[in-house]
Amino acid sequence: MNRPLRLMIIACFVWQAVMNLAATGVNAGADFDDGTSLMFLGEDTDVLTLATRREESAAKAPAVAQVLTRQDFWDRGDTTLADVLAYQPGFFMAPKEYGSRPYLRGIPESTLFLFNAVPLRSEASKGFHPIDQDLSLAGIKRIEIVRGAASVLWGLDAFSGVVNVVPLTGTDFQGLETGVLTTTDEDARQAYINVGGNGPWWSGFGSLTLGTGGGKGDRATVVRFWDGPNGAPVPVTDRYGSDHPDSPNTLDLSGNMTLGKAFTVSGRIARNRTPYVLSSADKDLSWIEERRTNTEHIKADFQKALTLDTSLKASAYYLHLAPHTRIIDRDFSQGENTLYAETVLEKSLMTGRGLITAGASFKKTQVEEALIWKNYFPDYLGPDNTAFLPVYATKDFDHSLSSAFVQYLHKTKSWDAMAGLRWDVHNEYEDSLNTSFGLVWHPTDVFTMKFLYGTSFRSPYARQYAESRSAKKLEKARNFSVQAVWRPNARLSGEVTGFFTKICDHVMEDPFAGVSLANEQKFVGLEASARFHLTDSLSLHGNLTALTHSGPDEVYRYTEYGILGPGGDFEETIVDLTYPFDVGPKTFGNAAVLWTPTKHLSARLRLRSFSEMSLIYPRGAARDNAPDVWLLDLDAAYKDFLTPKLDLIAAVTNLTDRDHEIPGTYSMIDGRPLTLHLHLRYRW
Repeated sequence: MNRPLRLMIIACFVWQAVMNLAATGVNAGADFDDGTSLMFLGEDTDVLTLATRREESAAKAPAVAQVLTRQDFWDRGDTTLADVLAYQPGFFMAPKEYGSRPYLRGIPESTLFLFNAVPLRSEASKGFHPIDQDLSLAGIKRIEIVRGAASVLWGLDAFSGVVNVVPLTGTDFQGLETGVLTTTDEDARQAYINVGGNGPWWSGFGSLTLGTGGGKGDRATVVRFWDGPNGAPVPVTDRYGSDHPDSPNTLDLSGNMTLGKAFTVSGRIARNRTPYVLSSADKDLSWIEERRTNTEHIKADFQKALTLDTSLKASAYYLHLAPHTRIIDRDFSQGENTLYAETVLEKSLMTGRGLITAGASFKKTQVEEALIWKNYFPDYLGPDNTAFLPVYATKDFDHSLSSAFVQYLHKTKSWDAMAGLRWDVHNEYEDSLNTSFGLVWHPTDVFTMKFLYGTSFRSPYARQYAESRSAKKLEKARNFSVQAVWRPNARLSGEVTGFFTKICDHVMEDPFAGVSLANEQKFVGLEASARFHLTDSLSLHGNLTALTHSGPDEVYRYTEYGILGPGGDFEETIVDLTYPFDVGPKTFGNAAVLWTPTKHLSARLRLRSFSEMSLIYPRGAARDNAPDVWLLDLDAAYKDFLTPKLDLIAAVTNLTDRDHEIPGTYSMIDGRPLTLHLHLRYRW
């Protein structure tokens, strides 16, 4: 355990012990009152900002929308965004050696993740997803979800949906909270502290999380490779051995300060280090890789009411991202800097029945030393290669994006209608025109239907900037969704959503095989969820997603080898690699029983499943398949455990310790075994 985390955990326990003794001495025999130390004020459990850029009910928003409150995830034992989304309709979080790969409605890496409306993404790689331990949920108020195209208001990469992680503010949280988390999964530990407060003209909040452990215990057989003599790989006699990856560690610091009602400044600093082991397709070779990412952003928001029915919002942020990759014994680094500014005008019309939202934005991004592979790296690790190193290049590029957008929402007694348009002007790629249309029919308070259509575009890969033969067309998605929501009473609710998505000019990237040739893919699916309160203390809930997919296989132009020609030019031999589109599981879902016998105790039993998945890797003639998986999880929360303001949350994943395999990067990997998570927190 690293020294800062050790000291933080010790300080948390010492402080909790002192506060417990003080509370016992001062309030012995007195009734407990929890109304002064930690307060959540004005909390609307259904509030959403993603659909129209203003707070509204998710149930009536012109989008397939969902809101998860702090009680839904933090009080139930879910400590990562991947854990939370794994139980939501449409989402599948595929475990990989390095973390989780997100799928939404069958499309991998198609969700725009936001932290307080600032993108959690890389301009160089779509494989950057801080949704595991590298994003702490300790200071998060709610998680907003929109499934379906959302580019009109949120721009590029709101491809299949948007997830916005909304932090607490000083208005939501006053006081101090500390906590420690531990798990039996390679002895992972976290410690965090939240602090918040407000005054007549200000409010502020801050959160700090430190973590270590939780790495994979797999063994690597290739321990040296890059630093051989005369530009060759390490000799075979020195190349192989036995090694294990170090423990990962994380730091996540975020905060915000609001002055008056108009100006807010916020920011986040995150440090993450994740070592892991990769294996070749036949598992005869394995090696250690490591991802390290430094992320910083600072954001300013300003809003002002110009008249009773008109308001102005302006925001700007600076985002710095520094990804580092270590492959065996060589480091690769890159840097990204993004500057973004946006102005939005909102105006109510016809005594509030109409709302027009119009805005303009500008984004400037610089990327330094983006890594682009020319060869298939695993081929070079075997004992038959004694003379050649894989070829790679780095690329610097910068681009700008100017956007203008407008959306109109009109409400009547039974119908709401929405239409939106966004025009993006890219300095290197084609201009794009996003559209959205929606009808929300709510004839009664218990029944709602939504008819939604939208288009969206996805940013290019770094390799596409470097390859002159790459078409200057952005990948485009068209999505149509129909949703029916039925809530006859407080005890029963259910919803069913059908969707159709078509992707045009679709490309995928394999790190070593390049970018696939453009093609089209189609997805048709169904999402269903329901909740039923049997009694005041017992409830059932669950969801199911099923989809089908059609489209051609992915075709990659791969450099098999290269030689120096007679004139000194480097000549490449190009071959085509073909393998299926990676849709993930076609059926997945979960069901849960929640028991709350008292206001202090709750327990939940969850059954989750996902259908067969294929390991899809380049250069592999055969396809390995993972069969259907059924897993059982259990979590329990005891508030005011032993003493007031002390909470204990325990969770067990894979309760029956079922052995199962899942597709990794190049080979099948073991799924997580029975794992115990403990979370102890104190509020004052």
